[in-house]
Amino acid sequence: MRNLTALTFHYETQPLPTWIGWWLHQLPGWFHRLSCALMFAVELGGPFLLFGPRWLRHPAALVQIGLQALIALSGNYTFFNLLTALLCLPFLDDGWWQRWLRMKQAESAAAPCERRSGGHGPPLQQTALVAVSAVLFTLSLLVTLPSVFTGVRWPEWYGAVIRTVSATRSVNSYGLFRVMTQTRPEIVIEGSDDGREWKAYGFKWKPGDPARRPAFVAPHQPRLDWQLWFAALAHPRREPWAHNLCIHLLNGTPEVLRLVGDNPFPQRPPRFVRAVLYEYRFTTPAEKARSGYWWHREPVDYYFPPLSHRR
Repeated sequence: MRNLTALTFHYETQPLPTWIGWWLHQLPGWFHRLSCALMFAVELGGPFLLFGPRWLRHPAALVQIGLQALIALSGNYTFFNLLTALLCLPFLDDGWWQRWLRMKQAESAAAPCERRSGGHGPPLQQTALVAVSAVLFTLSLLVTLPSVFTGVRWPEWYGAVIRTVSATRSVNSYGLFRVMTQTRPEIVIEGSDDGREWKAYGFKWKPGDPARRPAFVAPHQPRLDWQLWFAALAHPRREPWAHNLCIHLLNGTPEVLRLVGDNPFPQRPPRFVRAVLYEYRFTTPAEKARSGYWWHREPVDYYFPPLSHRR
């Protein structure tokens, strides 16, 4: 968001927040705006410094790794943070590792060579590296611009270029959660034997019971909990698997029940299953002190009305 307010929503609307995310959400607005500005600086400007001299490259890599650690503390993003941090490690040379990890000095010409020549190899290798980098940077820019300037009407030839480049699978405009959601709809699946008293299925990791503290689960990715976050943002017709999930709960499918944390019908499946859409938000410190709840929720509508087998 151009007004730097994204982090005022992010912590409570991300797919699987942690309890640290709850605390971060309580920080004042100026802190969120400052954090957002720093994030843009690190993610947009920092990567270019990775290709600079040693005195710029090392701090840039460490800052990128630090940002990933902060993101991992506030939310469960499976292996994405680890993967990004791992990609930064090659930018820290042997001399850095030997100094900070107090490793035994080994006879190696790699570090001295880098200090003398910059570590970029012979002239032919440098030329090839610059040429390939220039091509990839230009193609990446072409693919990324439409997602940045969404209101621009791009010429037809530009679209043809994008399709041609995308077909190579070499560059793309992939961005993890590039669209910021400002509210948190959440699907709560309930079962009933009589159609009057309803009991909720408790999933292992996604928000459900308002009193349950958000937990850490990364680098594991609980696919069902993760995908239910996306399903809540879309129309049920676009997520037919969610309907099939309810059918499997009606059938008591063992493989599906193993993915559910709390099955309120352990003896036999319920006669009815429904999915209710709730609006969730983090509680304030005062609300939490009063009720002990991490979440406040209000019902919005049915995601799926009651379903049952014909008997």
